[in-house]
Order: sequence, then structure tokens, then C-alpha cells
Amino acid sequence: MAQEASNGRLVLTTPEGVVLRLPLAGPGSRAVAALVDTLIAGLLLTVLAVTGVGVVAAPRDGWRPTDIGWLDAAVRGGARLALPLVVLALVVPLVGELLGRGRSLGGLVAGVRVVQLDGTPAPAASLVVRGVLRVVDGLPGTGAVGLLAMTLSPLGQTLGDRAGGTVVVRVPPPVTAATASASLVAWSSVGPPTPQGLPAGVGFDVGHWGVDRLGPGQRELLQAFCARRWTLAPGVRASFAAWLAATLHEQVTGVPAGLGDEVFLDGLLLRVTTG
Repeated sequence: MAQEASNGRLVLTTPEGVVLRLPLAGPGSRAVAALVDTLIAGLLLTVLAVTGVGVVAAPRDGWRPTDIGWLDAAVRGGARLALPLVVLALVVPLVGELLGRGRSLGGLVAGVRVVQLDGTPAPAASLVVRGVLRVVDGLPGTGAVGLLAMTLSPLGQTLGDRAGGTVVVRVPPPVTAATASASLVAWSSVGPPTPQGLPAGVGFDVGHWGVDRLGPGQRELLQAFCARRWTLAPGVRASFAAWLAATLHEQVTGVPAGLGDEVFLDGLLLRVTTG
């Protein structure tokens, strides 16, 4: 699958010629995800400190690097918490990404996900590699190295992303009844199929379409696309509809010429669901 970057999107071209465009996550959304994961790590560290777990044990009492009482106390307190916090700040997002298929709790809040360069879910090995290199991307404690790497990369990749062969993309919000209804109105004047047939003005009947050659997998794919198309960006939806319509059109007889891709798919959905 070919890929390139264009206008802040990862552009993928499938072997069938379908073009998919995934919006890339910018520094802002990735910083939000990192902040949320760090706050979770801090909460876990607080729990460990309260419960007296040894990982947050203080340095030896005689350690006085400055011989200034209050400053030495602050340094000992920082040393007691700094290392465990750094470790947890690395472990929390990694575990979250491994369990959430590329999406930590911070990623869930920020609406981003780690994927491979072909848009498929990132494997565990890639997530571990980028998780380990998060130490380097976080240098010098401000994330400047990672930010510089993102700025220089067309795909917005950090050093960890480059090593793991991954990219971070934005995930569209879930579709609610209200947003689906709004998308339905804005989609076109044709609208979806109804039990009475396609909307007035279309001028054809789907009752005589022959669908015997459609297999179960093709029917499921048709229903899945029609149910989820409102979650897709317009360009992605149009590209996928064109490919799907061309694929299914070969298996259907009696279809009048000149139908638009989604009009055909709507009519086909009506035909296979109403018999």
C-alpha cells in the first residue's frame, strides 16, 4: 500500500486504487495525550507513596549535597519521586497502547491513535520500540527532541515513531444520533433508501435488481459501509464508495445506467434488506 503526506493527512492508496486520507495528529493533541498519561502516572505514584511501596523510598538520611538544610530536604524529596515518576510516565502510555491497540488513556482523551504507516493497527513490537525511545524524545525533560523530530518529519513522526514504523493519527469522534442526522441531511438531496423505495425523483425501482450472486461477505461489507459512512471524511467516503460500487456492480443485474456510487449502494442496500 502506497503512502504519502499531504496537507496534514496520511494519504494511503490501496492496490485496488482506493485512496484513504487519515488526519495526522499535531503537537497539540499529542501533548494533551502525554499530559493525561503523565497525570495518571503521578496519581499512581501518589498511591505508591501513600501505601509505602519501596520504589519511592527516600535517599539515605545522611545525603546532604549542599549542606543547606531546606535545600537538601527538597533535593532528597525530588530524588525520591523523580525516578519513579519518569518510569511510570513511560510505562503508563506503553501499557495503555498495548492494551488499547495503539491508544492509551491519554490518547483516548485527546482523540489520537498510534498506527502503522499503512494505517493498520501497530503491532506490539513497534509500540515497545517507540515506548522505549520516548526517553529520547522527551529530552531534555521538555520533549524538545520529539517536537523537533515532528517538525522535520512530513508525517509528524518522533524518533520513536521513525524507529517503530508508526505514525499518530486523529480518531474521529463517535457518531451520535444527532450528528448522524445532520450528516444525513447534508450528504445530498437524494437521501437514504426507505421502505417505499428511493426518494421521489430518482426514477427507478430496485425490486427487479438481481442480487443472487452477492455473497454473505459482500452483503456484510455493504451494510457496514452504509452504517459507518457518516464517520468517514468526505474524500475517504467517496473513494471507498467508488471502489465498493464498482466491485458490487459486477454481481448485480438489472441496474439502470448512470447511477451515482452512493445512490447505487443505497438502492442495493434497500434491495437486499427488503427482499
